[in-house]
Amino acid sequence: MAGQNPNPQFLQLLTSLRSGDNPTRSAAEKAYEEALKADPRTALFGLLSCMDPTAAANGNDEVTRLQAATLLRRAAVQVGPTPTAWSKFQTQARSHLLQILASEPAQSVKKLLVAVIAAIAINSEENRWNDLVAHVFQLAASSDNVALKDSAMRLLSELLGTTYTSDVVARRQELGQLVQVGLNSQPLQPAALALVAEMVSSLEDDMVQAMQPALPLIEAALQHLASSELKLFEEALQNFVICAGEKPTFFKPRYSEWAEMMLRYASAKGTLPDGLRSLALEFISSLMEGKTKGLLKAIPSLPENALRMAFVFLSEVEDAGSSWEEVDEDEEEDDDDSLHGTGEAKVFFFVKKMGFDATKTALEGLLQQYGTGSRWQERLAACMAIRAAGEFVTSDASIDGMTTLLLTLAQDAHCRVRHAALFALGQMCHDLDASFPERWHARMVPVLVQAARDPVSRVSAKAISSLEALIGELDEQALSEHASTMLSALLDRLTASTHSGVLVTSMEAIGALAVGLEGSFKEYYEQLMRLLLAFVSKPSGGSSAESRLRGKAFECISLLGFAVGKQTFAPAARETMSAM
Repeated sequence: MAGQNPNPQFLQLLTSLRSGDNPTRSAAEKAYEEALKADPRTALFGLLSCMDPTAAANGNDEVTRLQAATLLRRAAVQVGPTPTAWSKFQTQARSHLLQILASEPAQSVKKLLVAVIAAIAINSEENRWNDLVAHVFQLAASSDNVALKDSAMRLLSELLGTTYTSDVVARRQELGQLVQVGLNSQPLQPAALALVAEMVSSLEDDMVQAMQPALPLIEAALQHLASSELKLFEEALQNFVICAGEKPTFFKPRYSEWAEMMLRYASAKGTLPDGLRSLALEFISSLMEGKTKGLLKAIPSLPENALRMAFVFLSEVEDAGSSWEEVDEDEEEDDDDSLHGTGEAKVFFFVKKMGFDATKTALEGLLQQYGTGSRWQERLAACMAIRAAGEFVTSDASIDGMTTLLLTLAQDAHCRVRHAALFALGQMCHDLDASFPERWHARMVPVLVQAARDPVSRVSAKAISSLEALIGELDEQALSEHASTMLSALLDRLTASTHSGVLVTSMEAIGALAVGLEGSFKEYYEQLMRLLLAFVSKPSGGSSAESRLRGKAFECISLLGFAVGKQTFAPAARETMSAM
């Protein structure tokens, strides 16, 4: 097959499949499906004939070869049109595919050919390609062709983790030599790194341990890619993040060097894209997932260094100006894939995984540094770090220090810092035990009430939300101390604000207060009920915000009714039913 001219019918078919004319392309797609169904063996060999690079002058250009390989791989993954036809094609096509691979000049086509060969081999259980692995090693060893060695390593990577693993392992010495050659040759490093990562994931622990002397070579190869080929570096880094999660002990002899290297990548702002910086920090998380104690023993400075990088990420926030103030948090996306979001997630993970005792000194030092920083982004980072780590803090003195900092930052000059501090205070009310609100309510309520009147509506809404969180944790006696102050602020917001978030959170806080005060709520009932009935009596404009506000008003009315009892609530209940 190799060296022969392409099948003219299939060459024309592939050309038509690439046509920009929709009717022509649709007709070609139909013709291809019909040919595959009517005579699958001929169709598959037709594709194969269009993959031969030695016939490029006769129409098999790179685009055609790539397209033919794509269709053949699709057929291979789907295990062919019929088992019988597929089996016959596999047997006859194997040697041709290896010849085509050996002569293919284009790297993009080579990669796809590797995938085609691997798919055919893996889906040939009843007709196993027994000599494939031997042929692959022969191709790698019999030529100084860098591209061919690259293809051989990529094909071995595809075969590891399948029924061919034992065939590969049986040639252990040759495999090791090939990896060493690949890691020492810059053009081969991407394929060598992919092969190493697959070996670490697929092989038994004793074989993985035997590979550890190659760790310095792997580090050097990664560093070269990081400075020259970012796309290939990303591919390699992703593979080693998986390795760190699956086989963390592979890195044990050089835990410190790998952690230092990854933190260096994570800190490379302006040199590496944010996604790669985040991926580098993810490597440390993956390593820590399975070997926290071993890492802490090997790297005593890890809590400080890992948390410091998480704080750096947390502080990388762009100033969105007034547009931030106008965002409706209820419509904002929950998933935050920014470095800021990654930083918060990593503070949570590191403190949880290493424990507060191990992270206390580093965490408190960073909070002091960032909480008093001159840039608003630093102060915001401190607030969000407390929000992330608060539930794991086991020392009342540490909690009190964090709360003091948050109450100060809740009055910061920058609206986003105030918002973050209020957010963290509300989270602490949810996360910590009952002793926290008992100790702090007298100092928190005045700050939260003042913040409820913040000129920035988004900050005001967050303050009220945090106030509701505190209300839910206080007993009736404590609530009675603050009821008048809190209700005054909430009534002011209900009457003065038109911001949906402020109005909704005000109703939620009033409802929580009514439930908490129970029988002591009657003195506030009439005024609040009149206000809420006015909300539900207004004609609805049909927008989602209006519908949500109206629904929240009905919910709040029911909670007020629960607090005062059926008899007192009866007149309002009739009006409420009429408004529905």
